[in-house]
Amino acid sequence: MGPGARRAHPHRRDGRRRALSVLLRYADGREANLGDRVDIDADRRGHVVACLDRDDYAAEYPAAEWRYLERGLLVETDSGGLVHYPDAGVEGFELLRRDD
Repeated sequence: MGPGARRAHPHRRDGRRRALSVLLRYADGREANLGDRVDIDADRRGHVVACLDRDDYAAEYPAAEWRYLERGLLVETDSGGLVHYPDAGVEGFELLRRDD
């Protein structure tokens, strides 16, 4: 960006998030969705509890508390940790199950 340029703010004036042109996708090309059961790596699995880019949150993780992260996914791991994965990290995830 040039001098004086500013990045666009991800929220509209009415407080709702703007839709982003690129949503998070798994390595196989499917979009990440709330509730997905994922294999993060050989040692960690969990459930997607928030898709921040779409402003989609599980009831236990309300937008008012997590929207500040702005991008990526929140995953509640089986070990009990809640981890934020910004947009760069999801490509290595494997979708194990989707609750349709």
